[in-house]
Amino acid sequence: MSFQNIIIDQKTPRDIILFTSSFSKGLKMYRFFGYFFLIGSIFLITIAIFKFKMFFPGFIFIAIAVGAFFMIKKVTTKIKNRKETFINGSIINAKVITHGKAFNFLKSTPDYTITVFDAENKVSIRLVFKNKSIWEECPIDKTLTGLLHNNNYFFAEELGEKFKAEN
Repeated sequence: MSFQNIIIDQKTPRDIILFTSSFSKGLKMYRFFGYFFLIGSIFLITIAIFKFKMFFPGFIFIAIAVGAFFMIKKVTTKIKNRKETFINGSIINAKVITHGKAFNFLKSTPDYTITVFDAENKVSIRLVFKNKSIWEECPIDKTLTGLLHNNNYFFAEELGEKFKAEN
């Protein structure tokens, strides 16, 4: 699998139409399960309280609903930050320093990670992707192009793409 190039200009604001991929790529499962648990727990709360007149199970389902709400909020914030960073972010270069795996409780296989280091700001960023191709596309010591805006980093490798800076 070869990652496709996304051409980005140095000047900001960038036109969001130039971004050919989806900003929610890699986050759709989290959003789905967030809504699934939110709607399911509200349904079960209603049944526990009105059908069986039981309040204790309702508290458990309220806790699940709150967790689901925060899951949805996290996904929404991540997508918003990706968009803002693409539009207004400054171009940075970061070097791949490690490869790894991350447990994903929403699927049976692990996610694959790379850690990149932004030497200018002295920050390490962990990028997560669904399969091993990120390791092949981003070997250790390779320099990646990314965007930085308001302490939010965005690397297209998280989406199976790669940024290519153009003057």
